[in-house]
Amino acid sequence: MFIKEVVLDGFKSYAKRTVISGFDPEFNAITGLNGSGKSNILDAVCFVLGISNLSQVRASNLQELVYKQGQAHVKKASVTLVFDNSDAAQSPVGYEGFDTITVTRQVVVGGRSKYFINGSAAQASRVQTLFHSVQLNVNNPHFLIMQGRITKVLNMKPVEVLGMLEEAAGTRMYEDKKRSAERVIDKKEGKVREINEVLAKEINPTLARLRDEQREYRRHQQNREELEKLARLIAAHQWVVATEAFERSIEDLDTLKEQAAQARADATRLRAEADAKEARVAELEEARRAAMGPEYRRVADLEAERGKALVEAQARLASAKDTLKREERAAQAAAAAAAEAEAAAGAIATRLAKRQEEDAAVCARAAAAKAEYEAAEAAYEAACTGVAAAGAKAGEGGGTVQGRMMQAREAAASAAVKADTAGMRAKHLRDEAAACLSGLGASKAAFDRLRADKESAGAAARAAEEAVERLAGSHDAREEKALLARRDERARAVDKLSAAADKEAASLGSRLRFDYDESSMGARWDPAAVKGVVARLVRVKDPSAATALEVAAGGRLWQVVVQSADAGKALLKKGRLQRRVTLIPLDRVSGASIPADRVARASEISRGKAVPALSLVGYSEEVEAAMQHVFGRALVCEDKAAAQACAFDRAVRCVSVTKEGDVYDPAGTLEGGSRASGGGILLRLGKLADIQERLDAARTELAVIEKRLSELQAAGAALEEARAERDVCLHRMRMAEDRLASCEYAEAKGRADKASEEAAALEAEAAAQRAEVERATALLAKLEGDSGDEEGRREREEADAEKRLAAAKKAAVKAEKAMAGAAQRAEELGLELERAKTDAADAAKAAEAAQASAAESRGKCEEAEERVREDAEAHAEADDALGEHRRRVAETDELLAGVLRERDEARSGADEAEATAVRSEAEARSVDEARRKGKRQAAQLERAHPWIEEERAQFGKAGTLYDFQATSPEAARERVAALQEDQERLKRKINLDAGAMLERAEREYRGLVDKKDRIEADKRKIQRVIGELDAKKVEALDTTWRRVNRDFASIFSTLLPGTSACLAPLDGPAAGSAGSAAAAAAAGSDDDDDDSDVDGEAASPAAAAAAAAAAAAAAGSASSAAQDLSSGLEIRVSFNGVWKESLTELSGGQRSLLALSLILAMLLFKPAPVYILDEVDAALDLSHTQNIGRMLRTHFRGSQFLVVSLKQGMFSNANVIFRTKFVDGVSTVTRTIGRKEAAPAADASGPRGAKAAAAAAASAAAAASAAAPAVAAI
Repeated sequence: MFIKEVVLDGFKSYAKRTVISGFDPEFNAITGLNGSGKSNILDAVCFVLGISNLSQVRASNLQELVYKQGQAHVKKASVTLVFDNSDAAQSPVGYEGFDTITVTRQVVVGGRSKYFINGSAAQASRVQTLFHSVQLNVNNPHFLIMQGRITKVLNMKPVEVLGMLEEAAGTRMYEDKKRSAERVIDKKEGKVREINEVLAKEINPTLARLRDEQREYRRHQQNREELEKLARLIAAHQWVVATEAFERSIEDLDTLKEQAAQARADATRLRAEADAKEARVAELEEARRAAMGPEYRRVADLEAERGKALVEAQARLASAKDTLKREERAAQAAAAAAAEAEAAAGAIATRLAKRQEEDAAVCARAAAAKAEYEAAEAAYEAACTGVAAAGAKAGEGGGTVQGRMMQAREAAASAAVKADTAGMRAKHLRDEAAACLSGLGASKAAFDRLRADKESAGAAARAAEEAVERLAGSHDAREEKALLARRDERARAVDKLSAAADKEAASLGSRLRFDYDESSMGARWDPAAVKGVVARLVRVKDPSAATALEVAAGGRLWQVVVQSADAGKALLKKGRLQRRVTLIPLDRVSGASIPADRVARASEISRGKAVPALSLVGYSEEVEAAMQHVFGRALVCEDKAAAQACAFDRAVRCVSVTKEGDVYDPAGTLEGGSRASGGGILLRLGKLADIQERLDAARTELAVIEKRLSELQAAGAALEEARAERDVCLHRMRMAEDRLASCEYAEAKGRADKASEEAAALEAEAAAQRAEVERATALLAKLEGDSGDEEGRREREEADAEKRLAAAKKAAVKAEKAMAGAAQRAEELGLELERAKTDAADAAKAAEAAQASAAESRGKCEEAEERVREDAEAHAEADDALGEHRRRVAETDELLAGVLRERDEARSGADEAEATAVRSEAEARSVDEARRKGKRQAAQLERAHPWIEEERAQFGKAGTLYDFQATSPEAARERVAALQEDQERLKRKINLDAGAMLERAEREYRGLVDKKDRIEADKRKIQRVIGELDAKKVEALDTTWRRVNRDFASIFSTLLPGTSACLAPLDGPAAGSAGSAAAAAAAGSDDDDDDSDVDGEAASPAAAAAAAAAAAAAAGSASSAAQDLSSGLEIRVSFNGVWKESLTELSGGQRSLLALSLILAMLLFKPAPVYILDEVDAALDLSHTQNIGRMLRTHFRGSQFLVVSLKQGMFSNANVIFRTKFVDGVSTVTRTIGRKEAAPAADASGPRGAKAAAAAAASAAAAASAAAPAVAAI
């Protein structure tokens, strides 16, 4: 199948219908001038083949393919290709019966593209299928070789070269199918994910829900059966309990009546004892009031007044001491500051002297620069006027050349004399410096020691300065001053609160204290075992209820709480107690609170006016049992009505106390009226506790302040010590400097250094004079050379003088600025020195004032100490007197406490006896009521449950439904309540169809799982097939590589005799062997070059190509195993058997031939019916172009070539030549007949060609085997 005819109408430059016919089945060339339309013919062919990337036909859209884009009344572009299809073996699939196939493509401006096959409209996909079946895929065109593709091939990476080979092998189609299969796998994966999602989000939750519903339905049935059994058990137990209660209540009633009578008798006896104790209490309280009379108050006031005076004196003493410390530290700091200011002034004076020396040098340099500038200015004026300037340097004056030469000679001689004189003087000074230091070995050792002492003192001074800087950051004087003021204020607050606490505690009496001799308790005694008096352990939450709480607690308010009974026994035995006390051991006390149902009933009947006394006090958790013992059985009520209602209600019956102190006892007693002395004790204890809390907080804050003050004072002391140490180190350093300066060796070294400096200056002057000699000599030589060119000399002198003037001016300005800056810095240092001297004087005055203030504070401190001693003696005397009064009061308090305790115990006993009587009577009434109630309940149960009469013989028997031991009735009731609640919940969400719905859901679940398994099995099959095809792809790729390698070597050796080429794997040895064989074949063809014709053509190019191909095939068979090409292929080339390391060594033409050979070798592997080459010989010379033409005629006899070329060597080999011209803005085409094949011997298909090819192949194989060792290294 080949192109017979091309018809263009309105396509690009072909405005009119143009028929190009007479195409040769093999080699056609298209030539013409640039812009005449030759490449448009190839674009037309690609247009019909269905190209989609319009940039390859030099257009951006379809409208640009129409002649002048439709602006010249041509609105349609049409191209028709007529194919000869007489060879059925090469016919497209489905068109074997057509001798001719006509394909047309049209595009209309603003419209769509249309296709026609044999005159019938066709879809674009049908046209693409037609051309794809004969290897004409224009969108991946291996048959289309453009000029740019040659360059791309040369720049390809190994992986991209491998991609070209895959295209030639046809494995790209497999890759497409593989990707399609992978997309199918991905789609299946998506389906599996959908199935998994449906299973996870719909099916599995539905199954779980239905299974739960089925379980709930079964549980509902089981609950109903269990409820029926438990209901019988509970009813049977109720009947048994009612019957037993009726029988037992008859005996209990008589016992309770006897207990009530005995309790009433005990209560009467105990109340008489309590009345007797009450009279004794009145006597003792009168005695206590007498002891606490005016004399006691006078002594107490005196002790408090003197204690306050002592505290104030101590505070003043502490303040005076603090003031003294601060002023002493201030005096030390002022002295250090004065020394430091004096040292700073001295340092500034030293810097000023040094600065003045430096300023003198700067002024000298400025004067020299100014003089140089004036000399340069005079020289410039002389150079401009041509007259010698006054004051110019020797040898540089004006005048005649001869005069200037004489001056230069004189200047050179004078500078030489000055240089010799300065050198001799410098040598003399060097000798004098050495003489100064000779004979001073011992002084040198002393000098070294003094210098080491100076350096050590300097290091110590620097370390001390660093320490001062470090400590200065940790000491804040302002913070210290503020803390001192805050400490004084907090100390006064502590004293005030302590006095208030002592006063309040004294007013409360000794009953709040529990004193014992701790030293007599033994080593194992734990003081924490004594918790304290009950009154000190509670805090009243509601102050209005304080009186009620005191009454409710009674005498128990003064009892002492201890950790255990053992601790209480130890206290009573070893504690040497001063008064009688009642102990409450926490491990033995039976504390109990009012039951919650009684509290609720009391709140209900009192309308919220009654609360438990225990809830109105606060206490520590560890003494909870003791608090329940004291307050647990009483209610506090708002008024009398609430108290009365709570005390005598049958469901409450608790001791009730009003907030005014009235007591309502369920036993029938009522207490009220005026309260005994000591009322409000809990409020006063609360006030004392508040004072104590504030006192503790103030003491804590004072401790924190004291700690921080001690830290700051320690830091301040350390800072002062560091400053003193720094001053000492600085003094030592200055002394070391003075000793070092006065050392004999130092003086001698100073003289030696001065001599060395003068010698260095003289040596510098000598060097300058020698430089002047050289300059004058150079000027003399220059003048001698310029003596013949006076005008040019003057111009050069003027230019040199101008440059010198500019440089001198710049230097003078710079020196002037430096001098001004030096003067300003000197002035600033002078001002700084004045300020430093003023600061030093001020610091000295401040140090004197600080010393005077410290002396004054020292005197005040001594006066304060004397005052403290006097106040302490007076306070001790008053405290002894007050102690005697307090001892007498304490004795009375102890007797009073004992009597009160006995009275309270009697009253408590009477209350308990009354309560026992009331309880017994109430219980008797309850028992009688229970007897009647039990009889009624048993009768009711028998009427409600007729089966009781039949089965009561089984009640309580083991192993029966009514076994009360196996299943307790309480547990059965709890179980019934739980079952009923569960049944109510199940009724709301029970599903009677759960079983059928569960079965349907399980069937759906199994179906989805089976579908998922089938999909996964299909996926595994596809992956297995992909693996098998991957192996076949490797084999096909290896076969393609070997064939392309062979053809590559053959074509390249034909195009460029004496060379060879190959595609070598990056990491395999196969490329080397193949390349060696190809190189040997190329060498054989090189030898035949000696018999070339006159025009340079090879005598037998076809034979050489055949030989090269045979050699390459032989090399390929040497390593028949499949190569690993996955890493990529690189292009290798050899010249005369030597393989090049890189393609950069090739010329542009050789690189183009190499790339073209590779492309043609790819095409030769799977030939297409038509090949299109667009100016592939643009970069080649004539001989290479002729070789391409011969190669195409030799290697591609079964395909049609359309070659666009401008070179004679190319289209002279064509069978048919089409020449394009541009006439009147339209392209035209003419056809001429080229030469036919002239050398039948080159045709390998004939007998002679076959014989020659065989001979060449044998020769090439022999050459390859001989050359293989030499090239194996590649």
